[in-house]
Amino acid sequence: MPSYEYNKEYAKKYLGKLDEIKVRIPKGRKATVEALAAERGQSVNGLINELLRAAAGLTEDEWKESAKDESD
Repeated sequence: MPSYEYNKEYAKKYLGKLDEIKVRIPKGRKATVEALAAERGQSVNGLINELLRAAAGLTEDEWKESAKDESD
């Protein structure tokens, strides 16, 4: 199997375990969010996940486990 086909299959399998949410922010704030994430050594996705997890009062393990439970 060519590597690109393997990569597509791997991505499909991995992304199948995740939900997607589109976040809309005020025009011109994207750079602010990216800078905040960079200051913390995170991706924008990582920053959003951390903030949501903290707001929900969950540990990192609980956050990941609850995602598994909801998909069952």
